[in-house]
Amino acid sequence: MGWEWDINFCPIPLPNTATNPPTTDAPEATFAVSEPNFTNHTNTLTSSPLSDPTEVLRDILEQIFMSYNVNSVGFTNSVTRKRRQADTFDDVLNAIQSHGCWCSKPLLGYASGGVPLDQTDSVCRQWAQCAHCEKLSECTGSLSDTFVLEWTPTSNAYTCTSTSECAQTRCECNAYFAISMANYLDTNGALIDASNSNVDPSVCVKNGNGVSNDACCGDAPDWRPYSSASQTCTSGVLL
Repeated sequence: MGWEWDINFCPIPLPNTATNPPTTDAPEATFAVSEPNFTNHTNTLTSSPLSDPTEVLRDILEQIFMSYNVNSVGFTNSVTRKRRQADTFDDVLNAIQSHGCWCSKPLLGYASGGVPLDQTDSVCRQWAQCAHCEKLSECTGSLSDTFVLEWTPTSNAYTCTSTSECAQTRCECNAYFAISMANYLDTNGALIDASNSNVDPSVCVKNGNGVSNDACCGDAPDWRPYSSASQTCTSGVLL
């Protein structure tokens, strides 16, 4: 079964205290979208069960980017301010997933990993860590259960609601990633450092000792993976 979204835009901002690869035979997502000038509005996405998590994330990114008016990105390097422009949503996604050591992970499922090369890459690593911890968690329900996501671009506030713990964490990981990336691009003029695009894996420096992370500290979306052989987690703090 494919995604179905029920998208509503209400002219009531959230309070500032609010919690700050698709298959070719799957049905296309359907949307009911209002005019795109809704940065001051509360935006709501209601999901239906879906077997393809990549399509879920892609749809969330598209709607959140639209609400932040991030419709294109430019590229910078040390020589010129703008080298070329990505003008469609698919172009924007391609630009992001070709970036750094981590940004291929959310939509392509693999990444070189290592130390993030810049802020864009750091946002992608945050999602990868959250998704890793999602797999390690002993949540109830299914990751494909229904959830409701509400967000307000002007405050970067969002809330995730679901009767399923697993769907709740999936919503938290995806929402935090999409809003963080949209907000970063919105505030920096929608520019991506071209020197960190399509990098050789040798650029991605690993800072670990080869020990795998088998546990997580904290809660979604701020989980931190760690190795229980060398660290402990107390009250959400790694020691």
